[in-house]
Amino acid sequence: VLDHAVAAVEQVAGGWRVAGPNGSRTTRAVLVATDPPTATRLAGVPEVPMRGCVTWWFGTPTRPSPLAMLHLHPGAGPVVNTAVISNAAPSYAPAGSHLVSAVTLDEAPESQVRRQLATIYGVPTTGWQVVAHQVVAHSLPAVAVPVAAGLPSRVAPGLHVAGDHRAHASIQGAMVSGRRSAAEILAALRA
Repeated sequence: VLDHAVAAVEQVAGGWRVAGPNGSRTTRAVLVATDPPTATRLAGVPEVPMRGCVTWWFGTPTRPSPLAMLHLHPGAGPVVNTAVISNAAPSYAPAGSHLVSAVTLDEAPESQVRRQLATIYGVPTTGWQVVAHQVVAHSLPAVAVPVAAGLPSRVAPGLHVAGDHRAHASIQGAMVSGRRSAAEILAALRA
């Protein structure tokens, strides 16, 4: 079962049975740490609507900022974060250029992305070249932080669910949820 996709999680006498392509294993507690659709299928938690992320990659002739930092929610517009990637990793940039990333939730017109980046960095973006435009559909759960921050990991005795859909939509949210779930499971098993 380990190192393979799980086909089912079922409650049985004494705990939970986890089944996969190579058999099953029964245990007192299970942590389903997955994306929202899989958590719904395996643990029966309510479906969570998903949003996509789009990363725009621009090659720039000049460095728009000397800072090696991520700008979060930088003002009005579709961009939720941006960074001059080549400030931290120069080899990532196209030859003779600098590399800027800009992330939006779902699709946004390039003109709006460029306009916001020009405001953030205080430089025109007309000379910037789109190096790549990556769309990752269904990459983030659309959850409200005040609601999701309070979701317990325990969904049934011995069955826990972790993921950014149980905390806040980010890698940090997934880690917070996983840590919280582990603490709850250990406390329950020690009781």
